[in-house]
Amino acid sequence: MRVPKRRRPATLLRAGSLTTALALVAGCGGLPVHEDVTVVRSVPPGIVQDTPEIRKLPAGPPPGASPEELVRGFLEAAADPADAHALARSFLAPGGSWQDGAGITVYEPASLKVSLVKNAPGGPAVAVAVQRRLQVDADGGYRPAPGPVLLRYPVTAVGGQWRVRNAPPGILLTPRDVERSYGAVVLADLTADRTLLVPDPVLLPVSRTAVPAATMRYLLRGPTRWLAPAATTALPAQVQLLGTATLDAGTVTVDLSLPAGAVSSAAWAAYTSQVRATMGALPGVKDVRLLLSGREVSEHHLQVPRADEQAPPSSPVAVAPGGVVRFDPTAPGTGGEDLVEVSGAVRQAVPMPTPADETSGGAPRIAVLMAVGGGVLTPAQVGANGSAEPVAPPGHYAAATWLRSAGLLTVTATGAEPLLAPQAAFERAGSGGTPRESAGEEPLKVTAPGLADLGPVVALVASADGARVVAVAGPPGSRRLYLGRVARPGNSITLSGWTAVTADGLDVADAAWSGALDLVVLGDSGGRRGLWRLSLDSLTPLTALEAPALPCVPTSIAAAPQRPILIGCSGRIWSWHEASWSAVAAGDLPAYS
Repeated sequence: MRVPKRRRPATLLRAGSLTTALALVAGCGGLPVHEDVTVVRSVPPGIVQDTPEIRKLPAGPPPGASPEELVRGFLEAAADPADAHALARSFLAPGGSWQDGAGITVYEPASLKVSLVKNAPGGPAVAVAVQRRLQVDADGGYRPAPGPVLLRYPVTAVGGQWRVRNAPPGILLTPRDVERSYGAVVLADLTADRTLLVPDPVLLPVSRTAVPAATMRYLLRGPTRWLAPAATTALPAQVQLLGTATLDAGTVTVDLSLPAGAVSSAAWAAYTSQVRATMGALPGVKDVRLLLSGREVSEHHLQVPRADEQAPPSSPVAVAPGGVVRFDPTAPGTGGEDLVEVSGAVRQAVPMPTPADETSGGAPRIAVLMAVGGGVLTPAQVGANGSAEPVAPPGHYAAATWLRSAGLLTVTATGAEPLLAPQAAFERAGSGGTPRESAGEEPLKVTAPGLADLGPVVALVASADGARVVAVAGPPGSRRLYLGRVARPGNSITLSGWTAVTADGLDVADAAWSGALDLVVLGDSGGRRGLWRLSLDSLTPLTALEAPALPCVPTSIAAAPQRPILIGCSGRIWSWHEASWSAVAAGDLPAYS
């Protein structure tokens, strides 16, 4: 059974080489346009429901309000972004300052606590304590960031009435405030090599009717600040939105202005993929109509896909007695698995992507961490004869993950000295070569600033598009899941931007990507082990997964887009198939490619 999740509009994309030249049209910079209307993309309507625009907001500072009542009113008024938060600013003292554009903290409504601090430095202040759910940056990009937040709002008397002297930068909002006054959308950026779309969630401070135009303007700005090191966009800054993007009878019309010759046909094909994927996912959108200076843009046969919309991954693998087992996760009952015998002790196995040009069988495409002795492991590839051929130097590695278009990314338990066993090294090993043959190549330098500060690392998992990575780190009993981004500047890889995406109280044991922005998390809460779903584009990121009763206490988990969830426990691999768990293989530590 696939991971239960809310339905996202499917993106209709076709694969192809972006270097293929498109037909040339005079005066349009080589971009194909014509006068006839053509529906260039058709998608199902979104499932996000319209929310009432009626909201209960204060009319202004209530006469005779106490400092605590005043600050509560200020927080409620800040939910209205109209006129640069004019309503909330009426709670400020003359000359009072407030950087309302510094970002948003989305908090749990029941966690709000307000108290007066009479003897605060500089005068009385109101302390506000909340439990944060999401952190929204100044540019609208957001991600889960659970944890306590404590702010102070200095207050002063003005004409016998309390006013906020200086408000802390940013805005505090409840999820309901966000639903009423903001639009949550997912922009489509590109991987650095422009071969895959990368989702980029943002919040727009606009009403529902203005969401299409605001979405296009945000898309034209490029990736959000947090994701920018790991993603890019196809068109230069000269591109402009003409007028406004309009939504009429389910069709959104986007008219762009682009100087002739400002962008290649291949880049335009990539960018139209971004426009169609972004606009087509908006609520109520069925079709996307794309214009260039008022003229229709022809449908391209060259489109960039999203990683979780490609073909499902190959058969998963697991560590089994005597080697590595490959199996069908949808076939209930053990016995159909294929055991690949390996000489030596396998500590972790990761299936490697199958090359597009591979037409025949050969050595199993499985990367492994092999025990060398004394807690030392070495990255290796399983050979045709069952040998484990090293592809990188040994070390005290704690976890490994396959990083798209790069190789096997490993990290030590301390989070220091991450290492990449390059994909080319595996290809040489599979053909009988050795790592020494790559002596003339400059190795990729991998750094992970901040990872060592999170505590012992027990798991590392890269997303299918290779733009994000999660790590399970911390002392036993209080391990948390951390989200990072993967930047590839020059001949290097940097894992950075670490943010805790699970709260204290959930001791995380393992995690796996089930979609481009969705993860399945295995952890302990209240002394019981269970499964959770973590959605990076939801106002309620972490929710308990409504799964059948677990057959045993899991120690590991695997997931992938369009594939069943797998768990390892009691020496067997179990697959969530249909409405129950089924044992499908012997082993532990299941993994998809």
